[in-house]
Amino acid sequence: MSGRLKAFLIVGGLITIIIAVGLIWLISFFGVWPQVRDAFLVALAVVTFAALGLLSYAVFVLISLALQVKKEITPVLDSLRDTTDTVRETAKVASELTVTPGVRAASILLGTAQVAGVFFGVGRARKRAEKRAQRKRELAAKGELDGYR
Repeated sequence: MSGRLKAFLIVGGLITIIIAVGLIWLISFFGVWPQVRDAFLVALAVVTFAALGLLSYAVFVLISLALQVKKEITPVLDSLRDTTDTVRETAKVASELTVTPGVRAASILLGTAQVAGVFFGVGRARKRAEKRAQRKRELAAKGELDGYR
């Protein structure tokens, strides 16, 4: 806060205090406290009714705003519902026409390959046994067999 603004605030506060003390002295000197009290009560009632009127208007505006928002958002939600239904149906059709037959064909092909591998090809067990035998020969060649047969 600048020094000039601070000085104005101090001077304004002092003037307000002097005026308030002067008014209190004048009201006390003339003995009109009951009339002053009544005037302030009337002013307070008028201000309270004005505030009540403004709050009532604010509630009215809020209700009308809520109704407008509802009127605007309902078509958007209906459109969104239609769009999600369309996407759901499209995904279902795509799954039925492309994914399901592809998975079925792949599973049949893999099953057939497994059966053919068991009957005609070298199985995994034979490959593992050959790897173990190769490892055993390598260790025996190095002299590191140490209890392995």
